[in-house]
Amino acid sequence: MPKKESDFFERVYLVAELIPHGRVTSYGAIAKYIGSARGARMVGWAMNKCSSWHRFVPAHRVVNSKRAFNWQASFPRWRNYERVASKRRC
Repeated sequence: MPKKESDFFERVYLVAELIPHGRVTSYGAIAKYIGSARGARMVGWAMNKCSSWHRFVPAHRVVNSKRAFNWQASFPRWRNYERVASKRRC
């Protein structure tokens, strides 16, 4: 990962760590906070890669512009869980 990109990702992760327990924020709000107002997609990309960072990143506290959590991108191992859960509801 290029240095510039890794610096951006690190800033995103540090801001995500500031989100209090029980609260959420959006990709766009994080982008504005770090001074990259049009960087919401890049924040989303960073959150998608957060599992490779050396500390825990509370990605579950970051939502998209529709206030929905995009857990499929952030936590791919849970895709199977959704499939199993949907079969049980029937």
